[in-house]
Amino acid sequence: NRWLRKAFRKRADWFAGESGDCYVALVSPKAVATDAFQRSVEAALAKRAKEGEGSIFLISALIERCEIPAPLASFQAMDMTAGITHGVSRLVAELQMRRLLPPWHARDVEAEARLAEAAASRGREAVGREEYDAGIAAFTEAIRLAPSGGYYRERGAASWYAHQYEPAIADYTAAFGMDPGLEETARFGRGQVLAEAGRYAEAIEDLDFVIAREKNPQMMAYALRGRGVTRAGLGQTASAAEDFQQSMKMAPDNAWLYYSMAKVGEAATPPGPRVFYDYVMSLRQRNPPLNRAKFEDAGANEIGRAQV
Repeated sequence: NRWLRKAFRKRADWFAGESGDCYVALVSPKAVATDAFQRSVEAALAKRAKEGEGSIFLISALIERCEIPAPLASFQAMDMTAGITHGVSRLVAELQMRRLLPPWHARDVEAEARLAEAAASRGREAVGREEYDAGIAAFTEAIRLAPSGGYYRERGAASWYAHQYEPAIADYTAAFGMDPGLEETARFGRGQVLAEAGRYAEAIEDLDFVIAREKNPQMMAYALRGRGVTRAGLGQTASAAEDFQQSMKMAPDNAWLYYSMAKVGEAATPPGPRVFYDYVMSLRQRNPPLNRAKFEDAGANEIGRAQV
């Protein structure tokens, strides 16, 4: 969607259509405070005053919460704060209905969406093979073609598995910023990443949010595992043990749970008595199994402790 992308970069722009002109004002607190925005609005209104009401269609697109500027208050406005991706689709539909975007534009959008999904499909296949860099590159291409919260969430997961924590956190945050409907699943992933990154105070906010809402027992078990790691990092040993035990009841074959308990026990002073056992169990469990990096780490620790 090249025209609207250009507008989002500039915060306000002109659009020429087949049957008339259209002015879309992209409204945010930062944008409306600029001289460039004011001059742009004045130019649009001057054109309308000079050439007549039918000469130009004006619409405000609210991309962040703020008051619509008074000169634009009497014109149509569209609230896009609930999600940019959905908002852009609505805006395109509105302009096409008024024949202010050429008909080829819709086909271009559809083609970009198909190419984006093809790229995302390649990304999923790469992640399934644990080729995380290739997966990240594919999801980046999907985001370039058709930005969506879902693609940001998937790239965040690939970055997490690749131990690229900061990019993963940024992508999970972007995911539910673009699509509020993804908040629970994105915060589930972000909380796990924050826990692994040692950012425990932030992690527990996300994981508490998810645990309070999650209905799926398996996903609840995974969230409890992450919160157990977080509570252990915060020195809440008894609470961490409770989360691990609850998680084990819900998902007893989760290799990641045993790996996390081994890591927590290993970091304790003195180390916990079942560290070796937990590493061994993390190598045996398969629902889900460890990824390659964690499996190799667990195997190396198991051998080391066996030798001791």
